[in-house]
Amino acid sequence: MKSLLKVAIFSFPLILWGASIRQTIEVNPGEITFQTARGYDVITVPGCDYISTPGHPHLPVKSVYVLLPADAELADFRITGMKTEKIDGRFHIYPAQHQIPLLKGLTRDFTSPDEAIYKSENAYPAVPLEFVKTGNLGGYRVAAFRFYPLYYIPKKGELYLCRELDFEVDFKAGHGAKAVRRSETAERIYRSLISHLVINPEDIERFAPKMRDIGQLEYLIITDEAYRDAFEPLIAWKTRKGFMGAIRTVSWIDSHYSGYDLAEKIRNYLKIAHADSGVTWVLIGGDTDIVPARKAYVYAEGYTDYAPSDLYYSDLDGTWDADGDHVYGEVADSLDLFPDVYVGRAPVNSLSEAQTFVSKVLNYEKNPPLDYETDMLFMAEELWTGCSGHVSKEIIDTNYVPDYFDITKLYEVNGNLNHANAISELNEGKAYINHSGHANYNVLSIAQSTLTSGDFDGLVN
Repeated sequence: MKSLLKVAIFSFPLILWGASIRQTIEVNPGEITFQTARGYDVITVPGCDYISTPGHPHLPVKSVYVLLPADAELADFRITGMKTEKIDGRFHIYPAQHQIPLLKGLTRDFTSPDEAIYKSENAYPAVPLEFVKTGNLGGYRVAAFRFYPLYYIPKKGELYLCRELDFEVDFKAGHGAKAVRRSETAERIYRSLISHLVINPEDIERFAPKMRDIGQLEYLIITDEAYRDAFEPLIAWKTRKGFMGAIRTVSWIDSHYSGYDLAEKIRNYLKIAHADSGVTWVLIGGDTDIVPARKAYVYAEGYTDYAPSDLYYSDLDGTWDADGDHVYGEVADSLDLFPDVYVGRAPVNSLSEAQTFVSKVLNYEKNPPLDYETDMLFMAEELWTGCSGHVSKEIIDTNYVPDYFDITKLYEVNGNLNHANAISELNEGKAYINHSGHANYNVLSIAQSTLTSGDFDGLVN
């Protein structure tokens, strides 16, 4: 993936309340691509998503993150300069379509352009930069913005590129940030994450949260008492590598911490363990019947559902239930959605599965295959007539995967997606696997065949 957006940062050497950060975003016009669909123009900008409001112009949008002092709040921002250029030609931009909840078995007719917008001479979008929210990522304060590199004059069919955008972010003293406790290794990991997220990584040193003494516990496994012994070798290995680790059982957490239900008790424990002991990495050792996932509110196209989410255990700000109705993740609950601890799940359902998982992890860490870190596997089937999942895989490849990654692509449209090829590639030990197709909790559809839980249990990677 090539970088489209370049950012120049000008910031003051000391943190003075009422101070500003000046920034410039530059866009390379040579990396923009143009396609057509249904007689409309589709514009692709590497690293950008799209405006998704049905009927509105389906133009690129980029999430931009600015690091603030740990105890700051965003006071204001302003655009101070902009260089634009008109793109040659007359354009009729593709209208964004409705989302379709696939499990509902729905289809929708094509959504026509919103006439109020497409007959207007006003620029769309109206502004090139919008403030979204501020949040906390492991003690770091981050402000999120939306940047629109293109704007459209629908009635005239004119399209303009914002080649350069200058803006300032003002910040003020917030409610105060607590000093964090973590090891030097953990802090390096957080700083690496922040440096790849924000557009002003040179401010990390002076905007970092204050540190207390070194954390007493970094790596935590939460599991059932019956699986404790199976996970002990993993804790011992992490300790040998220099990470302070421990196992906590769900029954111990249930009896020592308060909460509306077990999931909330676990999260309340993690908030304390992160703040007081420096917990950074959490492995959930068990499927959702052993360690529950939080079912978060989902709304799409008039349909409401509840999706299991372990981000509930990673984003430790707030309660995920600000209105107190025990429906978690609603808009009214004002979620932060920035991770504070790293969370993974080993979805084991038996002692033998737990032992197998730990054995594979230890073998992978002690005797890793060479160069596997940059090996990826894409699998995509035809979702329904005329809609192939490989389209989304190609978007991911173009916009998000670095050029030095090696991607094996098994696509139904290419005729190479089948059971034998999938098992063979999985056994090669890919670092990343991305599947687009139908599935359930115990089966993965791959064109005319399937991959079952038994297939995955039998892998020798």
